Amino acid sequence: MLVRTLCAAAAAAVLASPLSAQQSPDWTACFASQDDPDGGIRGCTAIIVAGRERGRNLAIAYNNRGDAYWEKSDLDRALADYNQAIRADKTYATAYANRGLVWRDKSELDRAIADFTEALRINPRYAFAFNNRGIAYRFKGDLNRAVNDFGEAIKIDQSYALAFHNRANARRDMGELDRALADYGDAIRLNPENAALYGDRGFVQFFKGDFAQAVADYNEVIRLEAGFAPAFHFRGNAYRAMGEYDKAIVDYSQAIRLDPENISHYADRGYAQFYKGAFAAAAKDFARANEGSDNPYRMLFRYLSLAGLGENPTGELADNIARIKSKEWPYPLFELMLGQQTADAVLAAAARPAWRCEANFYVGEWHLIRGDREQASQLLQKAADSCAKTFYEHAAAVTELKRLNK
Repeated sequence: MLVRTLCAAAAAAVLASPLSAQQSPDWTACFASQDDPDGGIRGCTAIIVAGRERGRNLAIAYNNRGDAYWEKSDLDRALADYNQAIRADKTYATAYANRGLVWRDKSELDRAIADFTEALRINPRYAFAFNNRGIAYRFKGDLNRAVNDFGEAIKIDQSYALAFHNRANARRDMGELDRALADYGDAIRLNPENAALYGDRGFVQFFKGDFAQAVADYNEVIRLEAGFAPAFHFRGNAYRAMGEYDKAIVDYSQAIRLDPENISHYADRGYAQFYKGAFAAAAKDFARANEGSDNPYRMLFRYLSLAGLGENPTGELADNIARIKSKEWPYPLFELMLGQQTADAVLAAAARPAWRCEANFYVGEWHLIRGDREQASQLLQKAADSCAKTFYEHAAAVTELKRLNK
């Protein structure tokens, strides 16, 4: 089962082999139910219908047929078979653990945790159950318990790459970025051909500001998954954060070729074009991004891109403001650009630090459009100094200041 994503997938349901030494063709097919779900269903069904098995062997047949249904995403039939497996053998930890996976996939997290806990009561050294209970706790937002369960899985099996990966994701969610990176490193050491590991580590590197390391990780994702558009997009983000706008634009363009309907590719390429001063290209990209989104910041950057070309796009901005459903921030920025609000009032309305950063940038741009370079320079410098480096407005302020100071 290929999961093309930049986050850890759940481990597959656990197969089991019969206690009997006899390996009939039906048992062989039943045992291979994850590789060949349809064949597994036929083989396991033949064993169940024959009525010769009891106890653990019957439980295994139901369990493995449940695994086949789980592989086919038929969760209700998988659940029914795991129930039958437990009825046949109430001490069968594997069936509880696999039923827990179904409950988790159904978003019945408390039931999932109960089943993983029962599996662990039967078998306290069941690393699979610890790992998957940890995932359920993480989905519930109970990150401390999640980290503890992943740690227990790792104590039992120090080669369990997925448990390291999942603990890294939980630690990332907790803001423990250095510890997350250490866990990603262990997961990669154990499973160096897993693209998702590099992608998730690259994500953390990016938010730590280690953009070169993020690029290196996304290079590995692209090496392993050359057709995976998000990897090009995320590497483009890292290049953009490094000021390598031409490289970023190449990566966003490749992401667009691979996934032309994803408007975020166009939007982020638009930001890179804006930073570069390629306002016509930026305006075109923001126009495409705005076709499928009511993102107010993309609308504002479309306006600024056209203004950078010497145009007066207030008519389009007036149309766009009608699409904004809330008059909360950043609505005052639209009013400023349309002459419905004063610069001082907008700055006063920016009640939060992030809003203040944005207000400094957009009011600075407003002054620049009006030809007041001195006021523009002062406010853009405040934005450059106060905005987080991951904010679009930070790089925009820095690049606008460079153009002003030429």
